[in-house]
Amino acid sequence: MPLLFHPAPQVRSGAALALSSANFAFSAQTPDAIPALLHAHEKGPPELPLAALVRFDDARAGSALRRYLQEGPTHILPCVGPTLAPLVVEALEAPDITPPVLARGADLLCNLTRKLTPRVRAILRRELARPTLWRSADPSCQQPLPRTCQVVEDACMPYAGSIAHALSGGARKEVYPEFMEALTRDDERLTPLILHYLADTPSPELDAWRARLLESPIPDCRQHALRRIDTPPPQAREVLQALLERGAPWEREGAASLLARFGDDRAIGALLRALDDPHAGVQAAAARALGSLKQKASAALPRLEELAGTHASPHVRLGAAVARLKMTGQWKPPRAYPCPELTKLDGEPGQWELRLRTGQVRLHSFQRPSESPHASGPCAGISTDSFRNGFIPMNQACLVLNPGAKDGHAETWVSEKGRRISLDRWWGVPTPKYSLEFHGKRLVFHGLSHNGVYLGDVSEVARTQQGGWMMRPFAPLPGHPSAHALESRGDLVVMTRDGNPWELGLSHEDFVPMEAWPWSYSEAFGAACNPVVRITRDGQVFDVE
Repeated sequence: MPLLFHPAPQVRSGAALALSSANFAFSAQTPDAIPALLHAHEKGPPELPLAALVRFDDARAGSALRRYLQEGPTHILPCVGPTLAPLVVEALEAPDITPPVLARGADLLCNLTRKLTPRVRAILRRELARPTLWRSADPSCQQPLPRTCQVVEDACMPYAGSIAHALSGGARKEVYPEFMEALTRDDERLTPLILHYLADTPSPELDAWRARLLESPIPDCRQHALRRIDTPPPQAREVLQALLERGAPWEREGAASLLARFGDDRAIGALLRALDDPHAGVQAAAARALGSLKQKASAALPRLEELAGTHASPHVRLGAAVARLKMTGQWKPPRAYPCPELTKLDGEPGQWELRLRTGQVRLHSFQRPSESPHASGPCAGISTDSFRNGFIPMNQACLVLNPGAKDGHAETWVSEKGRRISLDRWWGVPTPKYSLEFHGKRLVFHGLSHNGVYLGDVSEVARTQQGGWMMRPFAPLPGHPSAHALESRGDLVVMTRDGNPWELGLSHEDFVPMEAWPWSYSEAFGAACNPVVRITRDGQVFDVE
């Protein structure tokens, strides 16, 4: 505590920083901590003492926090706890509130109590009712912003977005009316944020809203619609059929899955044609879609039988076999993931030798990228709330892999010129996070609880279209990545481990319970070995040869 009374400002700030990083129970163990921090706050500089006061969530910090809200200057502070949160909400409820007060207060709210939620919902409704949403006065934020469906966190996010963030941690059904009202504002920054918060909320109204994005000229908006529509509305049928015929491979895959959800036979013809698509991923998606239609799509049985037995892609074989099982109730085990000839090299950690018909390939374990921000370059000075990150420079931007966030979420995002563009985020998936360059593409290994592990392609999108970055699924994997190599023809060879039915290219709704399958697990999936697949430069998955 004595250091908080030291005459040197930098010493007081250092002591406050140490206290701010201490355990939350520290103030109870040290009763003099709060008075000492208040003294350091009064003497200045106020930033770090105030951060420690807010973190301790002590009522004695109320006067300092009120002064900060009204007078500033704006600092980066932690979220307030249940003791100080009512004080912040009271300031935000003031009828004569100013934009700076709103900005400072909204950034302090994170986890709301149920008692405060109705009051914060009222604040959000008030902000959404403004003719022009309040945001930073920076001139660049007053001009029309590039359109995107990725969450871009920068100074141009409306202050209503911070209020929405505070409400997003509670029951989504409670705040659904306010969030749908926020979508009607059609704001370049607020709309993607609300779509992100409503990602797992089933709603016909929301599906109809997303269906409009299928015709968007912006690739990541079409991707959002294909991934997030739960029940496609009737007006989306023609658009989906057009995407299935003329879209990029990732669009054709998504369109095949959604067309089957209409549940009738009007999409069968298009899905049958998709079984002969030049891209194996589209063929696998079409097979799974036909399987979900069961007897209605029985005309596909001969082609599915052929694909299950002879196709060069394990994902197509497995998808076709499961579709056949759904239609007939009979299973014919496919040659899904054959066991390769792998030898672990003694004395060379992380090295395997793979014997192929054409020769031998040496596989190398994946290396995690640097877990500390770089001293210079685009990955310098990035702050995160994760205890383990990966920082990968990409020209003027930095790719941040976040496999262990403290809130239970894992996330991948791009930091570029003060902006944070969220590429993907999911709950509670303990997956390894690796990245590599492959024929000019930046590939990231991901794990999703609903459709296993896949390679994602992080690509820069035309600046005239949107914020600049998106990630699309590149290739599904049969398990978690373990080692890799480049084959002589330029294909990527990946050895995986811990495969299971959730990780075999099957989506959640296509999962068939084990008890429904009259065969052994190892017979169908080669579970006794580490599956190895070959991935072409256009994202198709085939057997190694």
